Amino acid sequence: MKKVQKKQNLKRNSQKKTMDKKAKMARSGLSGSFQIIGVSFLFGCGLFAIVTALEKISTSEVFQVEKIKWVGIQSLREDEIMKGLDPVVGQNIFKVDIEAVHRRLLENPRIKAATVKKDFPNRLLIILEETQPAAARFEVDDNTEKITQESVTVVIIDSEAKVLQTGLNPKKNLLDGLPRLLHFKEEAYAKALALGSVLGNRLDLFIDLSDPEDLLVYFTGGGEGQLGLLHFGGTHFSERWARFLAIEEDLKARGLLKWEIDLRFPGQVIVKGGAFRRPFVSGKSSDTTYF
Repeated sequence: MKKVQKKQNLKRNSQKKTMDKKAKMARSGLSGSFQIIGVSFLFGCGLFAIVTALEKISTSEVFQVEKIKWVGIQSLREDEIMKGLDPVVGQNIFKVDIEAVHRRLLENPRIKAATVKKDFPNRLLIILEETQPAAARFEVDDNTEKITQESVTVVIIDSEAKVLQTGLNPKKNLLDGLPRLLHFKEEAYAKALALGSVLGNRLDLFIDLSDPEDLLVYFTGGGEGQLGLLHFGGTHFSERWARFLAIEEDLKARGLLKWEIDLRFPGQVIVKGGAFRRPFVSGKSSDTTYF
């Protein structure tokens, strides 16, 4: 009898433990659900706060681009560059696409390299490296019947013959220090640049590139009435120019106003007086002026 009662007690205890365990699991599950709901609510509130804050930032005048700070500008003008960047000023700095700004800047042939940075809260910093002009190419319309200084335009090019500026007047100070080129031929350009560096900043000289093997230099006398033609060949420019400089004053002293000089032979200066073939631009000879 005692054994039967003992078994019944054990069974009741086991059932009670099972029920207690189920109740505990139910309470734990309910608590977990409340925790998940609470975390989700807090996350939603935080996300809403972030979105609201970003919205305020995106419309705040504090973060609107007021100006662009330029570094490295030499010959370019800010107003020229700004023509393509006007939409940036007044835009929210967080929304400015600096890669797009960078691409727009490099579309300008006079800009070699550019770095664009956001300078918080309301400025852009743009660092430029300008493409340096290397030569001035003189041109005229082929339909021009009479070539004068006014009919000639000038194209500024870099060391790779890339056009930087066009339509300039020959009298522009921008040309100072640049070799003046006639009859441009790309295969002779490197030689012309080497010769130009030897000739220096002389406003009375023009390099003819029509023959890469014999670069010609037209001498206009700087307003003194002298007109000359120098044959430089295609090499040894420094030594040949030194030979000409040694006799330049003697030419004036002798009253030679028109001459042709060949410097291509070692140690010699062959001088021929009188008329010589005049410089051409785009195939037409100059009737009244040597620029």
